[in-house]
Amino acid sequence: MLKVARFTLREVARKRLLFALALLTVLFLAFFFYGVYLQEQAFERRAREAGLERFPQAEFAWMFVVLMGLYMVNFLGSLVSVFSGVGSLSGELEAGTLHTVLTKPISRAEVVLGKWLGMSLLAFAYMALTGGGLLLGTWLMVGYLPPEPLAALGLMGLNAVLLLTLTLLGSSFLPTLTNGIGQVVLYGMGWTGGILGFIAQFTNTPLLERLSKASTWAIPTDALWRFASYYLQSPELLQLSRQDAEGNPFAGNRPADPLFLLWVGAYIVAALALAVWIFRKRDL
Repeated sequence: MLKVARFTLREVARKRLLFALALLTVLFLAFFFYGVYLQEQAFERRAREAGLERFPQAEFAWMFVVLMGLYMVNFLGSLVSVFSGVGSLSGELEAGTLHTVLTKPISRAEVVLGKWLGMSLLAFAYMALTGGGLLLGTWLMVGYLPPEPLAALGLMGLNAVLLLTLTLLGSSFLPTLTNGIGQVVLYGMGWTGGILGFIAQFTNTPLLERLSKASTWAIPTDALWRFASYYLQSPELLQLSRQDAEGNPFAGNRPADPLFLLWVGAYIVAALALAVWIFRKRDL
């Protein structure tokens, strides 16, 4: 399994996926930090005009900036998880690569688990390093750091692993293009479930609220982000949003539920086991 994981990472490097990810990530962070620089200049100018040492609402504003920046990191990391794993099995079968690998003394289960391990490391590392880079750069530039950044980054990384596992499951029995479209639709359904929860509270519609909760447990991606966003907000903002943040796609107002995290862990294990079972039964 470890050999397959190393081979997977080498294959990713050979296809220059890592180079492309690094380049695009640097461009994204450069754009973000340029915006931070311009905003900081505006805050300093307003503070001078008011005869103050620092703009009063600066920290509150930076909290929103970091929250939205990490929301984009979570979205980009989700796409990386989907598109790095979309052809992990089906694509290599279509190209004939896996037929060569399976002639060696390696079981199909080792192939699936090895690919999952290698790509999960890539997806988790991308989410953690990009999010960590955004937080570090913002702290160095303006001195702001959210309350519990490590907890938020950990949940974002878990979200990346969950999406990667679902994509690998799809790749075990679906053609590459079909799997890619299906995973994007599933991700969109999870996000839509969060929107429905917000609408349900606003309109006091119990049916929509039940539908939102069902989608949250069926596709936990949006809920993981909302739990992560809780650790990026100050107690004051959480108090303000306590009544209406449920189902908001940009922020949540509750800490991670241990029972829900256990469900996500079981979800990943079950999806991975199903991928192994399907691939072992698949006629190559």
